[in-house]
Amino acid sequence: MDSEFAPVGSGLLVAILLLLGGMLLFFALSARRGKPERNYATADGQDLRSVIWTSEATWRAAHRANAPWLFAASGGAFAGGAAMIGAMIVLGAGEAASIVLSVLCVALGWVIVCGTCAGIAGRAAAKRARAQEAAESPD
Repeated sequence: MDSEFAPVGSGLLVAILLLLGGMLLFFALSARRGKPERNYATADGQDLRSVIWTSEATWRAAHRANAPWLFAASGGAFAGGAAMIGAMIVLGAGEAASIVLSVLCVALGWVIVCGTCAGIAGRAAAKRARAQEAAESPD
């Protein structure tokens, strides 16, 4: 970063990462309760064909399985933000710009990995719920 804009840029990156952490925490809390509502208006055809959309039970199971991974993603974003703030305090906002960018990359990588794992866990939980529904149905 250019030294003139490094303090502003570093502060902005910290704010964005902490905002991302807050949004992930909100989604994790909602998913843990199994409460996110299905929004058919925003779903595309591929979403609607997914096992997660099959029933209310599969929807809730998928989101409950997502929750731990979303909490982990949120924790990574908050930890990255705290590390960035610490580097800015110790070194100064301008001098810490390269560290801030490095920590941002690591934190975003962590969020991506956790998000991928959340999707895998959610789909697996929905498949189990669907199999259980099929076993319990009196066909």
